[in-house]
Amino acid sequence: MIRGDTVVSMEELLVIGEDGAAESRIMKFQPTSAVICAQLGPSACSDAPLAGRTRVTLDGNRLQMRERTAATDPIDTPQMDPHIRNLAVSTTSEWTVVPERGGRRLVLHSAGPAWTAESAADGGARISLKSNQGDVRRILVKIDADALRAIWAGFVHPGLPPHKHWRCYLANATAADGAFADVLAPRHPPLSHLAGYLRVASYMTALDAFLVQPVADHPDPVVRKLVGRPVEQLMHTRFAGLQPPSTFAEVRSIGARKAYVAARAQGASDEAARAAIAGITRDEPLQIHVSDEEIAAYASLQPGSADFKRLFCSE
Repeated sequence: MIRGDTVVSMEELLVIGEDGAAESRIMKFQPTSAVICAQLGPSACSDAPLAGRTRVTLDGNRLQMRERTAATDPIDTPQMDPHIRNLAVSTTSEWTVVPERGGRRLVLHSAGPAWTAESAADGGARISLKSNQGDVRRILVKIDADALRAIWAGFVHPGLPPHKHWRCYLANATAADGAFADVLAPRHPPLSHLAGYLRVASYMTALDAFLVQPVADHPDPVVRKLVGRPVEQLMHTRFAGLQPPSTFAEVRSIGARKAYVAARAQGASDEAARAAIAGITRDEPLQIHVSDEEIAAYASLQPGSADFKRLFCSE
């Protein structure tokens, strides 16, 4: 999507429950937190804001969106949000479906209208929408929620611009998944250590979110005021035994975990990495939720490495 001279990179998610109740959400490439939400405003308060709700029914090759309701959650800007919602799959009442790859991939066709946007010469402050009759084609690929979260974290962790790298990265990251075949064109065969990298990238992204978690005894009074501020962190992977901090001491413990993994990824031994954070942990046992093998995989995909360049198409 184009906003003025800026590319707005997002990905639509259609989340369907067993009863057919569905949410259309817009996956963003900006992690969120109470601090980010306060700094950047309402559009930064969710990493996958709601675009609309519907109920999905499938009758033969007809996919119908019933009981459609639009959401009011901010997604980007007041000028862009109506356009983004109009492009959502859930805004079209009926689609013709062609199932592929054992039903894991659905090719949707609709007679329109299709919406295109034209930015005015004022830098995108005004968006003109035009309706074009004709075949509208969308492709939905079913993916496990945790697998998607890992792929998302693997991308947002190094902080590359999504409009340049996301689609190529997604193609490479899903090269071993037949449901994505012919939809995306991977440049390279699957990396044998990709799963380990994604696991640690997910861990580091979760730690980053917890590091800026407002707590009542935070030394910064501005941060203390943000305790209880609602944010949606739907894209973060959950790790058993790793909970959001409730005290600043727990925040420091989160920081120690991140420092430990970073040191190990730079080649430090377990003993040396634990010695480096001893001043924070006060020699108390510190659980690390990723394995040595996963850290080694993460280390091999550090920015600048050959595998990093291949995975993220930054050669």
